[in-house]
Amino acid sequence: MLTITNLQTELYGGKLDARARVDVVSRVLKGTIVSDFDPHKTEHILTEVGRHWLQQYSWPQPPMVAGDVSLVLPAWTNRHPDWRGEIQPSLALEGDLTLNQGGAFRGINFIAARCHFTYTNMVWCLSDLFATRPEGHLKAFYLSNDRTKDFYWRISSRLNPATVHPLLEPQQQRALDLFTFTQSPYINGEIWGRWHELERTTFKARIASTNFTFRGESVDDFRGAVQYTNRFLLLTDGRLRHGTQHLSAEALGADFAAKKMYLTNGYAVADAQMVARAIGPNIAHVVQPYHFDRPPTAHVYGVIPLEREADADLHFEIAGGPFHWWKFNIPQISGEVHWVGEQLTLANLHADFYGGKASGAAAFDFRPTHGADYHFAVITTNTLLQFLVPDVFGRTNTLEGFLNGNLVITNANVDDPNSMRGYGSAQFRDGTIWAIPIFGALSPALDSLMPGLGSSRASAGAANFIITNGIIRSDNLEIRSPTLRMQYRGNIDFDGRLNARVEAELLRDMWLIGPVVSTIFWPVTKLFEYQVTGSLGQPKLEPVYFVPRIVQMPFHPLRTLKEMMPEDSSRSATNGPPIFEKLPTE
Repeated sequence: MLTITNLQTELYGGKLDARARVDVVSRVLKGTIVSDFDPHKTEHILTEVGRHWLQQYSWPQPPMVAGDVSLVLPAWTNRHPDWRGEIQPSLALEGDLTLNQGGAFRGINFIAARCHFTYTNMVWCLSDLFATRPEGHLKAFYLSNDRTKDFYWRISSRLNPATVHPLLEPQQQRALDLFTFTQSPYINGEIWGRWHELERTTFKARIASTNFTFRGESVDDFRGAVQYTNRFLLLTDGRLRHGTQHLSAEALGADFAAKKMYLTNGYAVADAQMVARAIGPNIAHVVQPYHFDRPPTAHVYGVIPLEREADADLHFEIAGGPFHWWKFNIPQISGEVHWVGEQLTLANLHADFYGGKASGAAAFDFRPTHGADYHFAVITTNTLLQFLVPDVFGRTNTLEGFLNGNLVITNANVDDPNSMRGYGSAQFRDGTIWAIPIFGALSPALDSLMPGLGSSRASAGAANFIITNGIIRSDNLEIRSPTLRMQYRGNIDFDGRLNARVEAELLRDMWLIGPVVSTIFWPVTKLFEYQVTGSLGQPKLEPVYFVPRIVQMPFHPLRTLKEMMPEDSSRSATNGPPIFEKLPTE
């Protein structure tokens, strides 16, 4: 038995205290060591693997190590022993390591660290690793098998995930860069795999985080379970909150090899713009024209592309309001959105529409080089004109009535309004529409014929129309009232320019005697047939037929007489008005 006690030496800027005992017959060596010298100074006696492992660590002051060691030495007659094959399997270590002045692992700095370690049967075990950084701490349990190269970590962390950025692959680094943490999340999980075979790395964890951003969007609170294997990241039972808004998902998977995300049973009460911006800039651009005053309720599932839009296959079921699009302001709307590839489909749309109801469907195709092709169909019932027209055409105060209608656009492009083609119909009942300039242009003339004739309440109206190259045309627009029937034929473009003909039939719909009276007043009807040009807001009317003033005299006697009298050119501009102008007016 060989015994060494109280061995003390200064070594590589530190000290080494040791004692050991060797059984010469069994060749068993047992010892105790306490040291604080710099292990990096011993790299010249290590193998290449040993040097690579040690170079991962750095420190301003060498660690304090205290532990026991035992091993079986090679046979005394063996002049060239196989240390890895013969000695390492018998090596056993147990001790404690402390770094009081901090250090770094692969460039990740820490303030202090300590752990208890063992090594036996070629398996390393760090049973209570504890490291601290300015933002938090890390607790870990670690196993590593030198034979199989398998490893296992169990971690409880309050560190900022950004600290592990240098340890990740470039693609993983880009995914981590989408997050910004102002407070360190809580992570409790496990990691296992095989060294030098990163594709076999697997982890699973429970995560809780507050006050962070994802793609610039703030998140107040997040909870969920995460696991990763074979380049597939899976989030289950996820819960996210931002103020009063919240999102949840049964599962969200990210396949980094296929560059796709898979969402199962996602539910949200959240701002659609915020969610769209978090998914990506292309979705944010598509959703931008559609705005909810309050976060809508949504059910979402399907495939979200990480790179290629053609991989998209995402379904939304949305309900909420008030909702705004273009000039429309809708208190409540619901519908289904299907985003597949470079196409977007809207189906089963239902809305409270200006006192009535509306429903419809639409489809958008983003594959064209310029703009996006689209088509849609919409039906509205019992819509109140006094609410609809002010939003679409400008503020008015005297419009009333109920509108039913349908509009079908068979093809169009968002960059070219003149590309629009389609058709539709409209029915109107029980109201007044004369405040709309195109319909009220004849009112003064009709009222002069019979007070109230040009502003009586309309009982009904109807029209069919077609849309071609951005021009709306109708040949049967008809408005009826008890004293009047007005018919329009012509077209209007999207700039509001008119080219139409209007005809007013007097007393056409009077009960029983209407057709007879209308026939008698046929010459008067022709008197009220006009060509309409100008704009929708400022129409210009020109009579279609020339009617001599003498014929107009029964309807405007004094005005017609005045217009027929020749003007006295001898009078100066300062002379008084003609005598007949002082006569009582009509």
